[in-house]
Order: sequence, then C-alpha cells, then structure tokens
Amino acid sequence: MPNIQIIIDEFIKLKQEYQVDDPFIDPASSSTEEDKTLITSLDIKKAQARAALQAQENSLPVQEKECRILKKGHKPELNIPNMTFVDKMNTEVTHIVLPADKHNIVDRSLTYYLGILYGCFIVNEQWLENCIKRGHIIPESRYEISGDREMGRTGAPEKARKNKEAKV
Repeated sequence: MPNIQIIIDEFIKLKQEYQVDDPFIDPASSSTEEDKTLITSLDIKKAQARAALQAQENSLPVQEKECRILKKGHKPELNIPNMTFVDKMNTEVTHIVLPADKHNIVDRSLTYYLGILYGCFIVNEQWLENCIKRGHIIPESRYEISGDREMGRTGAPEKARKNKEAKV
C-alpha cells in the first residue's frame, strides 16, 4: 500500500506543477498565497515578454523589399509602399495570406501547397492587418504559418522558404 500512496503523491505534485502553467487559471481560485503570487508573477512575465516583442517589432526598420501578395477576396486599393496585390498565383508572388487558427495552422489547399512549392512567405491574416494599420511592411516571422491540419506543425512553409533563399 505505501507504493500506491507514493504514486498518488507524485501525481498530485505533477498536477500542481502543471496547473500553475495553465494560462486560464483564475488567481482568486488558488489555494494558497504562494500559488497566487506565483501565478501573478507568471502573468507579469508574460506581459513583459509581449511588451518586449512589440517594442522590438516597432523598432525594426521598415522593409524596402517589393512584396507581391496573394490574398483571396482582398481589395487592392490599399496604398502601402512596396506592396502589390495579385489575383492569381505565379512565380512573382512573395507572400500568401491565409486564414489560420490561434496556433498558425491552416486548412490544406492548393494555394497553401503552391506557396510551399514556390518558397513564399505563408502568413496569417493578422500580418496583413498589422501592415495596413502601420502603413508599411512588418517582419513576417511572428505571423508565419507553422503547418496544416492534416500533418500538424511541420514548419514546412518556413523550411521551403529557407531552401529557396539558400538557392538564390
């Protein structure tokens, strides 16, 4: 019987450890002051990391490269320097904008596969929205698609793009 108790105690420790990392924990529901303090400090660290990332993104120089963007149903009347919208996929397209979930995963589509084949940046819609808000092209890495629903997070778009860049 003591062996079972040891196992139970170990599971309880693991549960407590991973509950702290859960972003949906309400600090008010924590059992001890130590838990509340730990959760609050984690929230502060997350906020600081977000602020640092935002500051870094804002301090980056405006990109001067020419972007040809494929976005289904997009109105190309926007006047953003070095950004041109196209209706059809071709070898000149540099960016493809696709709807993605919160993990930057997309549905499989011909457009997605052509983007991988051509080594394009495949980014989520938030990238385009932020470019429009700021009036210039922003770095893509934070918005790059990480995979599709069938295969999961493969990193295929980034790998294909880097392969193309290495060959050029």
